[in-house]
Amino acid sequence: MDHISCVALDLDDTLWECNPYPFIGQVNFELLDIIKSFHRAGGKVIINTCREDIQAAYAIEKLNEIGLKYDAFNENLPERIKQYGSDCRKIGADTYIDLKTPGCTIEAIREALLSPENLKQLRMKPRFKLNAKR
Repeated sequence: MDHISCVALDLDDTLWECNPYPFIGQVNFELLDIIKSFHRAGGKVIINTCREDIQAAYAIEKLNEIGLKYDAFNENLPERIKQYGSDCRKIGADTYIDLKTPGCTIEAIREALLSPENLKQLRMKPRFKLNAKR
């Protein structure tokens, strides 16, 4: 992969503590700062969570409270939906951030998203190119 322009971000026990579900506990401010910096640089952020209905609304309220801007919530980016003609169940992203995944650490996330080379690429051409209609 040449660069990361879109991330799918898990919420529970990643962006914030969640014990017991659906309680939203302490925010991971270190990760929050990384994601905010990535988004400000032009990266796309998709919230990818199992929360639905009232629990999704609760999460959205918390995201607004902590000032995290995102481009989609439990759905693909509009440009991908247009490109492929549908919004499939699987979220399409360049990388998936879930701190429960072995090897997914704050340090690795920072290095991947905020490296000088990745930030340079974000400021260049958009990654998504729509196919011409056939």
